[in-house]
Amino acid sequence: MRSAMLGLLLVCAGCAGRYVTPSPVRPGTITSSPSDGIRVMESADAVFGSAKYTGSGHRLAGRVVQALQGQYVDVGMIATTREPDALQAARAEHAKYLIVPTILHWEDRNTAWSMNPDRLRVQLALRDVASDRVINSVAFEAKSRKFFIGGDPPPDVMLDRSFDRAVLALLQR
Repeated sequence: MRSAMLGLLLVCAGCAGRYVTPSPVRPGTITSSPSDGIRVMESADAVFGSAKYTGSGHRLAGRVVQALQGQYVDVGMIATTREPDALQAARAEHAKYLIVPTILHWEDRNTAWSMNPDRLRVQLALRDVASDRVINSVAFEAKSRKFFIGGDPPPDVMLDRSFDRAVLALLQR
């Protein structure tokens, strides 16, 4: 009985998933170099039911910036959720690209007793600042494990290395 419970606990603790859905962009469409100026605007904060996740849009933009800083030298965040204002600020800073993150789903439901996982889904659009066109996009979806030992981490913990790869995929076509 004890080993069956331990086995069930290990199976439930390991159920997590990360999914990346890139847009169908022709190879060679995007040419970026480490010196390109890249700006990231903030997403509107997430809402699920009656819960508003204050600061979630800022944290998402911060994770995008963090993912880019390892390979690009001119990366910064623009503190607005309005796309026209972000484009204007990116032009003023002579950036080549603007990344527009959008929180599509942000669900902080995981409690040890409910076995309901946290879920998040974000869309990242890459805009060419000069032409004002979306030239690439990627969707990232994650689901947490069903059971945590030691507390319930927030959904943005799921923005891990697989999220970093999704961010970098925006600029590598």
